[in-house]
Amino acid sequence: MPRLNSDKRTARDIIPSRNCERSGSAVLSTRVPNLWIDTDYAGFIVDWHPDALSLIGYAAQNAPHLMLPLMFTSGGPVRAQIERARSGQIIEQDGVIRPHGGAGVPVRYRIEPSPTGYTSRAVVRWTFVVRDSAVSA
Repeated sequence: MPRLNSDKRTARDIIPSRNCERSGSAVLSTRVPNLWIDTDYAGFIVDWHPDALSLIGYAAQNAPHLMLPLMFTSGGPVRAQIERARSGQIIEQDGVIRPHGGAGVPVRYRIEPSPTGYTSRAVVRWTFVVRDSAVSA
């Protein structure tokens, strides 16, 4: 069951500021440590962390009708990567996700089988870390 997002934050609120930590060559945000979205294997959103809606810029009532892979403007996953995540392989890469009505947000994302263990439909979990916008995707 999707969670309602009563918090009216936007993607701009979760983009890192000077309060960041360095991890390798990328600057990772410490303000929102665990943004996740669960999708079915076709990529349609089925569940999410409450703060994740601010990353994609949609309201809770619209999220279940959206295909997450189509929100990437660069570095988005291809169908074969989602299929590998479906079979248990963890996929990690950088990309740029474009929130509804906003500029692209650089992210590092991970796709893996969802830990929630849905029984009615197969689900994969996407976990996001918002990167500093100065880091190229």
